[in-house]
Amino acid sequence: MTVTQLLESDPVRLAIQATLAAVASFYASRALGMDQASWCVISALFTVHVNVGSTLISAASRVAGAIAGLVIGVACVWLIGTGGTDKALGLAVGVAVMSLLSALRPELSYGLVTVAIVLLSEGSGVVDTAVTKATAIALGSGVGTLVAVAVLPQHAHRSAERHLGQAVKLCRDLLRGSIRSFMGNAEVDLHREHSRILSELQAANGKVSGSQFGRFRRHPVQPSPGALLGAVRGLWTSVNLFERLDAKGMPKGARDILGQPLDALDQALGDYFCELGEAIAESRPAPDARGVHEHADEVMSALGEVRRQGAMQQLRVHDAEQVFALSLAIEQTVASTEKITSILRRDR
Repeated sequence: MTVTQLLESDPVRLAIQATLAAVASFYASRALGMDQASWCVISALFTVHVNVGSTLISAASRVAGAIAGLVIGVACVWLIGTGGTDKALGLAVGVAVMSLLSALRPELSYGLVTVAIVLLSEGSGVVDTAVTKATAIALGSGVGTLVAVAVLPQHAHRSAERHLGQAVKLCRDLLRGSIRSFMGNAEVDLHREHSRILSELQAANGKVSGSQFGRFRRHPVQPSPGALLGAVRGLWTSVNLFERLDAKGMPKGARDILGQPLDALDQALGDYFCELGEAIAESRPAPDARGVHEHADEVMSALGEVRRQGAMQQLRVHDAEQVFALSLAIEQTVASTEKITSILRRDR
């Protein structure tokens, strides 16, 4: 793994950003003469997320929640008071109102912390203490956001594209193992390949779900990660059709006719999956697929030759179904790659 790849990995980036956010928020609070450095640092740490979009949402939610909680808490202090049983009553009312507001607007849930701060503060300067802590929260959120945007920024849709690109490249091993089994060359356990592809798709789905790309699309030349996710899932499903072919192998007559063109298609598709995966991960135009189409046409011609020679009449019904399923798997896989390339080209 290169230094660039290491820095682009989520755990390393998050560790660097969190460390810088903590240190920067600490010195920022000191520079402003604030005595609530802990609230500032904690807010910065909870604001930093694995991508810029999530960080911005977190910061906005924390600040909005803090303001809402401050308003509700101060209102309870003024209307109910803080002496004797008034404190408990004010706390009950404040928490109830803020909880109801959080249920309606979950992004304001942090306001519960501010309400508790205001209503549990001691002394005559309750409001001043609450305002100071709310200011520290806002400062920490701002510092955390600034660090996430300025230091190793990672947008959710770019991270999703990297995972999707890797999933496409992993389809090569799944395809190769499936064709080897079908042609009777070897029986391959493809569980590992499926697990790796599924892991990449799940990671991409998580990034797409947390991305603001569709709502605030600044770069119209970039493909929609949601559309790409669906297309890559379709490719995985199509390649999986090869695995569903009978691993007992093909009859010798059909294998002699189809062996060489099918092997060439396997190589061409595998190479194209690698190129296409890199194009997705690096936001580049889709590679030329003419070579894949040429080899697919050769296999289809070979299947036609099988039929013309009357080989189909010599096959058992089960074997004839396998030959037909092979043609379907090829058609679906080529169509899936075309869908991905069309998404890449349409959005550029």
